[in-house]
Amino acid sequence: MRRYYQDTLEKGDYFMNKTAILLISFITSIMLQAQSVPAVDVYTMPGCSRCTHVVNYLKKNNIKYNEFSTSNNENRSKMWSLLKSPKSGFSGGSVTMPVVQLNGKLYYNIPNLDDFEASILAASKGGKSDVAKNDDKPDNGNKVNQSFRDNILARHNFYRKKHSAPDLQWSTEIEKYAQQWADRLASENRMYHRQPNKFGENIYWISGGDSNGIDAVDAWYSEIKKYNFNKPGFSMATGHFTQVVWKGSTLIGCGKAKSKNGDVYVVCNYSAPGNYSGKFKENVLPAGGGNITPSESPKNELPTEINVYVSSKSVSNQFFNGSSMKVLPIANNYKGSDGVYIAVYTKKSKGSVYTVGNGIYVAGLIRVKGKWKGNIAVPEGWDDYDISASKDFSKFAAYYYPAFADTCWVGGDTGDLIK
Repeated sequence: MRRYYQDTLEKGDYFMNKTAILLISFITSIMLQAQSVPAVDVYTMPGCSRCTHVVNYLKKNNIKYNEFSTSNNENRSKMWSLLKSPKSGFSGGSVTMPVVQLNGKLYYNIPNLDDFEASILAASKGGKSDVAKNDDKPDNGNKVNQSFRDNILARHNFYRKKHSAPDLQWSTEIEKYAQQWADRLASENRMYHRQPNKFGENIYWISGGDSNGIDAVDAWYSEIKKYNFNKPGFSMATGHFTQVVWKGSTLIGCGKAKSKNGDVYVVCNYSAPGNYSGKFKENVLPAGGGNITPSESPKNELPTEINVYVSSKSVSNQFFNGSSMKVLPIANNYKGSDGVYIAVYTKKSKGSVYTVGNGIYVAGLIRVKGKWKGNIAVPEGWDDYDISASKDFSKFAAYYYPAFADTCWVGGDTGDLIK
């Protein structure tokens, strides 16, 4: 009996030990799998095609990640704190997005996204995350780097979105074509267009400095102030602007070169080319779908003014005790049924209708195409933008309310006075 009892215990110990070993192995396996899953934090920015590329890759391959948009001040500060850390190796200056923290290590100015993404995938399957080194070489103005590509593409698409034009896509073939001409201009140290040219073309020149791409596009787009949307067509004074926002263009490639005396030439080529005679009306659309360019006088069915009742602390479209009636003018820029009203604000009290406090007054309203979000008017195409900060909208307001031209801006909050 004793022997049997001991044998039973020994067999029981064996099965218990085996079970324990299997359990430990199972737990260890789970721990190893957990360790193999990479911790991925992705810092992105609006309009960044490279950021979208990485995020979409992570989603497609079911790799868990945390995205931090640098449009948020807290996220942006956190990213720069990581970059400024001695461990990052960042030498300062601009940075090409996205910035990625993988298993505690920071990656920025990533030269090859495909290799980088493959490394993350390998890490997610338990392999080594042998990620390509950071490309932190400064741009000295001679030829383009990835930061320049991202900047100039994102800036184009930022402006194109305002004019209801689709995003451009980068073409390495067109980039090579543009780079050849940039090299030619730098070698001759003079600026002129390539002839013949199978693409559309914009050229930018800067002396004694460098271009990050953004300055070039801003300079081209600034010609908008000379363009007459009511009489669409080509002009030497606006040709750069019209090519930037040309709706029919889908591809872009740009080159950059520096001459011996330090002048920098930026060349961008576009496919399909823009600035075709007779095609401007459908390809160069006003910002916001036609909202910020003064139009012809509307028909009389829309009110040109409304009565409002104001006091020192409040305003309403209904009489209330202590209020006095004022006439609020309306400029009907848009006469369609999907119109909304934006308010024209000013710091001039003389000639204004009522105050909203803090030395700010309302001069009148403007009707534009758009939609209502609650009591806030959102002009078409401006969902993601602050119209009160738009210089174009300020000029637009000044057109209808010239008495306030030097100190006016617009806002979507009209106090629910009219809809």
